[in-house]
Amino acid sequence: MTIPTTTTEAPNGPVQLLTDAKKEKFRLDYNGASIFQGSVKVRRADTALSLKDANTRLFVLSKYDGWDIVTQTIRVGVIGATDGDIVLLKGVLPETFGGMLCKAEHVALPPEPVEADASAFYCIDHDWMLSVDDGAEGSFLTATNGKTKMEFAGEIVLRFRPWYRARHCGV
Repeated sequence: MTIPTTTTEAPNGPVQLLTDAKKEKFRLDYNGASIFQGSVKVRRADTALSLKDANTRLFVLSKYDGWDIVTQTIRVGVIGATDGDIVLLKGVLPETFGGMLCKAEHVALPPEPVEADASAFYCIDHDWMLSVDDGAEGSFLTATNGKTKMEFAGEIVLRFRPWYRARHCGV
């Protein structure tokens, strides 16, 4: 099932968070479609390790607030990390969704496209935004195959905001 082409058909609600059996990958589903798939590793002494090899486990906490203006916060971390371990998140948005790379704003403003250092992806067709809070190093980027990829390291907090322009910006 694909995401409908009008905002009024998509819910003003949170994404569904699903983890794999090994608890090293997760995906975000919105309105019956996967909008993000990510995998988590640990960087220890300049070496990227699987969570199993690092003897750690994935910890993903999701909560949302609001009724009319919904903001969902998804904190990504690992349990059992040692001092100096850094969480690595690599992901892909499987569809282009008629979107653009942009900067996440602390104050909800209509998104402006950027070429580099993008901290957010805005879906123009379905009016939602997925962003990464300050504190993580990395960015979203458009791959040669047209898909949007992202790589972040550090303290990773994702934010999903449905009906972004309609409710968060009041446009």
